[in-house]
Amino acid sequence: MGNLMKAELCRFRKEKSMWLILLVLLCCSGIAVFLGNYKSAETAFRNITRDYMPLVIAWAVYAGFAAAGEFSGGGFAYKIAAGYSRAEILAALFVHYLLGCLALLLLYPGLTTLLCAAVQGVEGSFAYLLFRMGAAFVRSILPTIGVAACLFFLCVLIRKKAAAMGVCIGVTLLTGMLNNNLELSRTPYAVLAGAWAEIPALQLLPGLLASLLLAAVFLTVSALSVRRMDL
Repeated sequence: MGNLMKAELCRFRKEKSMWLILLVLLCCSGIAVFLGNYKSAETAFRNITRDYMPLVIAWAVYAGFAAAGEFSGGGFAYKIAAGYSRAEILAALFVHYLLGCLALLLLYPGLTTLLCAAVQGVEGSFAYLLFRMGAAFVRSILPTIGVAACLFFLCVLIRKKAAAMGVCIGVTLLTGMLNNNLELSRTPYAVLAGAWAEIPALQLLPGLLASLLLAAVFLTVSALSVRRMDL
């Protein structure tokens, strides 16, 4: 298992898809910064974190490359032939995918805010702004795991890169629309928005636990699906 995890971490460091996705996100937000849409770094941080959909769509796109691509590219079958169990391969693959999601979670709002700080300046203390950014990231980890587990499950079911990417994006848009229209408060999407909005962690606790439970359910079903999979 250790060697398998090292191999996935090595693949994570070498792949380019996550950095290309991040570059697209930063180009979009960077244009807004240079056009003066954000008057300060604090304003940029509030606006970037108010709308979670670009980031979640980025996770959906990344799922096609990092997760589904392993099935369609033959990597999963190769690792089984090398003697690893399906559960071990699935766990290492999810860790790989989750690391990419967390990297996007940290870098997209963080780099956009720092760029705006350099261009427009900050309203208050720069150190306090960094503290707010770090606290928002920590509060967002559990809902990120919940969303990532859902998208990962779809990739396990579909196993084709382009198809999985399309379905993940579609499900993300549909879930976000339903979440907004029905004003749900316990979904990972709503908890992610709450975490970024600096709602106290105690108020977010039920949603955080729900995200963790949802992740456990989807990962368990993914493992059961992989056991029956013909490769």
